Amino acid sequence: MIYTENSALVSEGSTAAEVATMSGESTMTQGSAVSRGATSAEDRVNRLAQGAHAAVDRIAEKAIPAVQRLRGGVNSAAATLRTRADDLDGMQRRWVESSRGCVRNHPLVSVGAAVAAGMILSRLMGRRD
Repeated sequence: MIYTENSALVSEGSTAAEVATMSGESTMTQGSAVSRGATSAEDRVNRLAQGAHAAVDRIAEKAIPAVQRLRGGVNSAAATLRTRADDLDGMQRRWVESSRGCVRNHPLVSVGAAVAAGMILSRLMGRRD
């Protein structure tokens, strides 16, 4: 008995046609095995892809409510900041009007206070030893 390259069993009295036929059957068997292996690998890849899609979908379903809660919190904080900014703006306007009224009612005191503040600042700035 003799083995061919493709591991086909050949008896010593076999003709060349028989050897070729056996060798071809072995090649076809190997080809179908490769084809089955490729199909099997493709099936595995498809199953993995489906699993990945399912995992992404589950994560997205859990993330949507969290994002909505976060969006609500950010919108609430933005509204609070707008309200505070408006309050501070109103307070600034009231102080400016109050200061103007004080300067109009007491111009000499206002000038004296400004001169005194200027002198204090100049002495503080001038003493850089």
